[in-house]
Amino acid sequence: MILATIVVIILLVPFLAVSTRRLRDAGQSIWWQWMYLVPFGVLVVLYLMTMPSLKRSEMSPKR
Repeated sequence: MILATIVVIILLVPFLAVSTRRLRDAGQSIWWQWMYLVPFGVLVVLYLMTMPSLKRSEMSPKR
């Protein structure tokens, strides 16, 4: 039980990092990841992550 918890925590960090990167590439807000906490919210986030990436010129400049 404790080992499973440790494995989940270790895998959660890279999963959230990759999700954040993919949502940013698709031009979406990283706040969409809160949908993981809602039933069927994973489907919404997966849909957003499958959207095509924006070109560099279409991305908003970081300030």
